[in-house]
This record gives sequence, C-alpha cells and structure tokens, in this order.
Amino acid sequence: MKNTAHNLLRIVPIALVLLTFVLAPAIGADSLIENPNTGARPDTPSDHPDYVAPPDGDFIPGAAHVGEPDVEDPPWVDIRPVLYDVRTRQERVIDRVYRGSDDAPVRTWEGSDGECDDGETIGAQGGGAIVFGDDGRSKISDTTAKPWRRIGKIYAWFHDPASDPATTRVRDEINFADCVGTGALIGDCHVLTAGHVIYNKDPDCGNLGWAEKVIFIPGHYIGGRGNRRFPYGAQYATQLMSWQGWTQDASDDHDMGFFVLDEAIGNTTGWFGYTTADSDGDIRNISGYPVDRNSGWDQFHMADDIKCENKYNLKYKIDTEGGQSGSPIWRYDGEDRHIVGVHAHGGVPNGCWFETQNRGVRITSAKFDAIQDWKASYECPEPEPDLGDDGDDDDDSGIDIGIIGKLIPIKIRVRNFGPRPAGRFRVAAFLSVDSRVSRDDIFLGTANVPDGLGCFQLIRLCIEARIPADIPPGRYYIGWYIDPDNLVDESNELNNVRVIPSREIVVVDPDNISVEQRDRIRRYLRGDANDDSKFDISDALRIVSHLFLGEAPPKCLRAADNNLDGRLDLSDAIDALNDLFLRSSPTRACAEGQSPETLGCGSYSHCQ
Repeated sequence: MKNTAHNLLRIVPIALVLLTFVLAPAIGADSLIENPNTGARPDTPSDHPDYVAPPDGDFIPGAAHVGEPDVEDPPWVDIRPVLYDVRTRQERVIDRVYRGSDDAPVRTWEGSDGECDDGETIGAQGGGAIVFGDDGRSKISDTTAKPWRRIGKIYAWFHDPASDPATTRVRDEINFADCVGTGALIGDCHVLTAGHVIYNKDPDCGNLGWAEKVIFIPGHYIGGRGNRRFPYGAQYATQLMSWQGWTQDASDDHDMGFFVLDEAIGNTTGWFGYTTADSDGDIRNISGYPVDRNSGWDQFHMADDIKCENKYNLKYKIDTEGGQSGSPIWRYDGEDRHIVGVHAHGGVPNGCWFETQNRGVRITSAKFDAIQDWKASYECPEPEPDLGDDGDDDDDSGIDIGIIGKLIPIKIRVRNFGPRPAGRFRVAAFLSVDSRVSRDDIFLGTANVPDGLGCFQLIRLCIEARIPADIPPGRYYIGWYIDPDNLVDESNELNNVRVIPSREIVVVDPDNISVEQRDRIRRYLRGDANDDSKFDISDALRIVSHLFLGEAPPKCLRAADNNLDGRLDLSDAIDALNDLFLRSSPTRACAEGQSPETLGCGSYSHCQ
C-alpha cells in the first residue's frame, strides 16, 4: 500500500503536466505541421458566410468586395532559393537572387488535365489552423475527379528513416512518419506545399532542418471498409526546395516549399496552373487533409473570399486545421484553375481589421520566376507501369478460413500504380516456412492477366490454391508474387511480393490441413492500456508509469497505442487525454487489428 501511494505521488505531477499541455490554448497551423495521428483544436470562433458549390465542386468567384488595407505591409525584399537532395543529403544555395517589383505584370502558368485515362476497376463490383464557428469544410467524395486528384497527402520524416522497422508496403511505411501536410501538383513531377512541411523548425515534429524522407499520395481517401486507398499510388520526393527567408530567417512571408517526385504522376492526374494575380475580395478555394476530420485520411474543401492581402500573404476565414499546411489556394473561373498561394498558418491574431484569421503565402513575381527555373532544372522520370498489391489484411484481399478439400481460395487485389499501361502478366501463390516468400517456395497456383492493366487500373483475382500431396508437416506463411516472370518493366520492382502475416497454413498430414490465425490476440479496446475494460485517465497514467517510473510495459501494446502510429511513447498518453477531455471522442468498442503489427499483444482479457 505504501509503495502504491508513493508511485501515485510520483505520477500525479507528470499527469498534471500532461493535463496542462492538453488544456492549453489551441495551437493553429502556425505551429507547423501536426503529428499524423493527432488532431488540432479550434481557437477563437467567428462567423463566416456560407456558399453553395456549383456542380463541378469548387467555387466560381462571386461579387468582389475590397477590404480595408492590410495593417502590415512588409517591404519588398529579394529571395534566394535553397535546394536539398534527399538521397545525398546535400544542401546548396542558388547563386541567383530573384527580385520582385510592385508594378510587375501578372504572370500565369497553365495547368493540365493529364494524358492517362482514369483508372477503372476490372472484375467484381465495388472492386495548420483554426475553424471559425461552424465548420464550413466539405468532404470530397471522389478524389479521382479533377481537381481533387491533383491534391495529395504528404508524410514527412524528420528522423533517419533507416531506423524504422522494415516494411514492404507504403501503407505500413507511413505509420512511422513524423508529420503530415498537403501538397498540390504544379507539373509532371513537381509539388507545391508549405515550407515547414519539408523544412522543420518545430522541435515537437522531430529533428530540425530538412525532411529525410517525403511521400506524396495524390487523391488519398478512405475506402468503404475504413481502409486507406491510394488511387494513384505513392511517390517519393528526390529534391526539396524552399527560400532562404524560411530556412535561414524563419520568415512566415517565405513559408513555401516545393519538391520533385521520383515519378511523373502529373501525366495521369494533371496539375494546377498558378498565377501572381491579386486576390483581395475574391472567392478562393482551399482543399487538403485536416487531422481533425477522419484522422486526416480524407480530403476536405472550403471556399470563401480573401479578406485582405499584402505583398506576401493572403488572409481569410476559410476553415483549416493541422495537416492542411501546404494546401493550394486557387481561383476557379468556371473553366481554369490557378493557384495563387499555399495555406501555411492559422489563428493569426493581426489579420485584416486586427481580427484573428488564417493565412497563406502568395506566389509573388519573384517566387513565380524561381518556380519556373526550378521546374526547368529537373527532368521528370519517364512514366512506367508499377504493379503492386492493393489489399489490406482486413478487407477482401487474403485467404478464406474455410478449406474446400485441399483447395484454399486466395483473393488478391492487384493495381497498376504506374502512369503507363502494363502488358500481360500473372500472379503466383506460394507457401513459405518464413515470411520471405519467393519463387523458390512451394507453388500453389497462378492467375493470369492476359490483357494487362491500364494505368491505375485495379483487378480482383482469385487463385484456387492446391496444397501438394507431398507437403511436409509444419506451419507455413502464405503469400503471392506479382509478375514472377518479369514480363513487365516496372518503375518499382520491390513491391511485387505480399505475405499474409496474420494467418498460417497448418499441415498435420496431407489429409489434415487447416488455416489458423497466427496472432490469437486481435481484438482489444484501443486506448485501454491497463486492460480494465474501460478507456479513462488511468490508461494515460499506465503509459506514463511504464515510460518514466520503470513499471512493466502493458501486456497488449497495441491497445496502449492510442494514436495508432505503431509506437508506444508519450504522445499516446497525451492523445488519450486529448480524446478524454477535449475531443469528446465517441464510445469505443472492441475492434480487430487497428494498430500496426510492429507492436505485440501478449494478452488482453476484455475482448476475448
């Protein structure tokens, strides 16, 4: 009893610190990008007008009104680009200085709809920030339509990604990113975003400086079963760029960034145009991935008028939240769409008329010229097909538990993630004694795709796998190999193998074969770190006791992983307190396999 009281006295100060953090005033997008698994909170509310979308989905400028002059009008200064090579980790400052002018003519670069038709399903059916008053954002229901497919979710690493657990799929890899943001395509392989999305100045978001890895997922959305879908695959940044005014001086006026992709995805999705035109009083659109809506996994859009602007900034009451940093601010005239700036900061206290407003960074004439030169200096990769598995363990991709004699139906989803069609190929299924399935393992069967796949097309296959009569007794992993014959030249040959880690084939003898769950513990209550069948403050204290007081780790680490990032750390305790006291999270129920399988679950009693 004495030890329990002593430990409680040690825990209480830590808990008070966590509560102080949670109950502190909300921090908007000006706190840089948010952790991908945490949400930001609303700040000072204020009314905003409502608008109705035309059939195309975004907004045509209405009657303009001119606001009062901006009270802050920074002097016009020179800008100098800074480049960073992600692969070599080398930075260099461009020699040329770009100068703006008050009387510079309006400059405009036109967008494109892309060359490749939208992907279709073959086979079976179905196959930083502040919110003002009521949330005015609307979910984009079809991110494969224009212009939404030109906007993507960004995952950024500010630690060495080599320290992350090994993964075979991007959907697992992104669980280890430090921060998230939004970006928009402005060329074949060129993405525009906020500077702080790729150059970090926030200690809470990992190491300061350039991102060590950046992944861009255009049109990211959540499917009908709650699974993350990448309709145009995922691309990796190879070159990053921002302004010295941001990387060196941390000036909000230059919080804008760019990066080059390893794939010319713009050939498929198309890209936005951009312009230096003024916006004061006109309707502008913002769409991105806010972490306070659907955990940042769906795209949300809103439009409103620009309240006022100066030479570097646009100020507005368009609702935004963390994760939307880097979202494009664009104008739509009923036919063309041109980006005029990027969203970068929320809850700016000295906005127009000294009201709290959100703020974006404008494309000035100097920035426009630098963007043009930057794009011209990099040749985009030649588009190629890229075959890969497009299923999750908990959707219709996998193996049926029931075995018909010695047949195991294996359901597989294969997508061409590349912007060029793929010719004929086949998919072969195997059994392996370990998780490294190869073409030398026990062959089970094959499915042919004689007509190949168009760019971003999806096909659902079913292999009737036959267990060989002479198979040795034991436990086996089951998996498949896409294009084992290497008939298709792909941009990425490393994502063609898939293993199902959660089920195993158990062979006692040729007449006694079964399929079992490899991990018996799959159901648990997310956040219930102390396994008492409730989600409350004691769970946050349980995590703190383990991390700082030497208490043994929770028996089910996946249940303690409240923010679903595949790690158990202080952010899980903070996120639990946020959910309990600020977000009014709905009542939780037992669920299966929510946390990435990098965390174990030795036992959990409540959901058995």
